[in-house]
Amino acid sequence: DGLAAAFERPEVTAYLLCSPHNPTGLTPSAGTLVAIAALALEHGVAVIADEIHAQLAHLGTIHTPFLTVASDGLTAVSLVSASKAWNIAGAKCAQVVAGSQPVMDILAERVPLEVTYATGHFGVLAAIAAYRDGGPWLEQVRTQITANALTVHERVVESMPAVRYSAPASSYLGWMDFSAYGMGDDPSGFFLEHARVALSAGPTFGQGGDGFVRLNFGTSPAILDEILARMSRSLAVCGSGA
Repeated sequence: DGLAAAFERPEVTAYLLCSPHNPTGLTPSAGTLVAIAALALEHGVAVIADEIHAQLAHLGTIHTPFLTVASDGLTAVSLVSASKAWNIAGAKCAQVVAGSQPVMDILAERVPLEVTYATGHFGVLAAIAAYRDGGPWLEQVRTQITANALTVHERVVESMPAVRYSAPASSYLGWMDFSAYGMGDDPSGFFLEHARVALSAGPTFGQGGDGFVRLNFGTSPAILDEILARMSRSLAVCGSGA
């Protein structure tokens, strides 16, 4: 209902869909995406689907590309890249996939030339290699981040019980609410000072981010164990808790 109401506003002409979502790791179902596409078509709203974390769906999770369910006549594009899944960020070779020929024509007319000319040659080579030959490596990564996500969930339940946390279904990011610990709007400063752990500050993600931090658990099990142990110890030492 909220999305339908937003689409009815005359100033709303486009919707940026982050799927899988950053920072929560939420991965919309095919049914949800179909409903979004239908609403967008009904109200004449273009959809820009940011799917840069798509290849990092956890084991047992199915990512549905938005363009596969987009309604005929809907103005839609998908933004994808090998940068997250294959760890080649900065290579400058993201891709914009048009949902139809009319949308492709719009892109050809309106995308500034400097955007296409800024593509890095090594980025092109790296992206081709990743998409063509990187499947086995990616499966190992997905297996590891799925296990890491479970570790984070278990440790939060065991040693940080007042944290509100929903385990992600995709990617390597954990969105954690420390509001109950009384650390203010930005708990990341507390953990940097008392645990020597650097986390992304929740408020930088916009409205609703106060009291949250984003944890990157895309690392080795040993380092992840150390991160979580430091965070837990800092809460105990400083007397923070619900």
